[in-house]
Amino acid sequence: GVQVIAVDRQGLCASLGLYVHVGSRFIGKERACLPHMLELLAFRSSAHLSHLRTQKTLEQLGAAASCRVGREDVLFQTDILREYVPVALPLMLANVLCPSVLPDEVAEAQQHVLELQQMMEEKPESL
Repeated sequence: GVQVIAVDRQGLCASLGLYVHVGSRFIGKERACLPHMLELLAFRSSAHLSHLRTQKTLEQLGAAASCRVGREDVLFQTDILREYVPVALPLMLANVLCPSVLPDEVAEAQQHVLELQQMMEEKPESL
């Protein structure tokens, strides 16, 4: 199940965060790339919305969505106007709980990783 914890600060904006307890600390060597792949596939297709519809919805809501991988967890976060929380929360939950891991999206994420690796080899000082 999912627990939603809310603190009402009476502001115009709201920050939604979903913490998934799958950080690199809990992953063995054979699956070391999984948290990073989760980060790259964040806010893509879900069982309810396509990648395009997800992005358009976030754009129409004026939301700033991000995903961060840490040692302990993966954080999916959205900053949004308070009035749009009832729309943004189900979108985030669907993206985390019911992702559609489509082959073309995985290939795009893999290509991104290869580009990052190549860039790091060419410019190691950028680390």
